[in-house]
Amino acid sequence: MKSKLTLTIDAVLIQRIKAYSKKQGKSVSEIVEEHFKVLLAFSQQESFMNMVDKLPPHNIPRDLNLKEAYYQNKNGKA
Repeated sequence: MKSKLTLTIDAVLIQRIKAYSKKQGKSVSEIVEEHFKVLLAFSQQESFMNMVDKLPPHNIPRDLNLKEAYYQNKNGKA
């Protein structure tokens, strides 16, 4: 279901938006709706750092040479 929305926007910006929408072959309403869909989808994504913070603690020794351990494990020497 669609509903009307009244916005107050700078007159120069409105003209630029109208020109842009004409180039895109879309109405201003379609452009605005698409923009807000993208904006809301992006704002609902969990940030990378929040995901990292949720990882369980590791027990990897700080002095472990990770590159060396990787190749030892890869070659079956671990």
